[in-house]
Amino acid sequence: RYEGLLLNIDKKTVSVDGKDVSFTKTEFEILKLLLEEKSRVFSRQELIDRIWPHDVFVLDRTVDVNITRLRKKIGPYSKHIVTRLGFGYLFDA
Repeated sequence: RYEGLLLNIDKKTVSVDGKDVSFTKTEFEILKLLLEEKSRVFSRQELIDRIWPHDVFVLDRTVDVNITRLRKKIGPYSKHIVTRLGFGYLFDA
């Protein structure tokens, strides 16, 4: 949880300021990881290793696309998902 951004781990749901928002499994897992370890920078490769199955080939840009979709879905909280150029992404609370 961060302010009005609420992840329900058991139900696999996300709400933004009280409104349920539909997330893909991948988007949910990325947001969950970023929220669990706020202020920690995750490289694209680390996100790939921790989110996607190991038997799936994933390009770096796939991470970027998922982050972009995630930012759109969380609206006012999107500014907290920060890009550290050359390093990766973090949730800056």
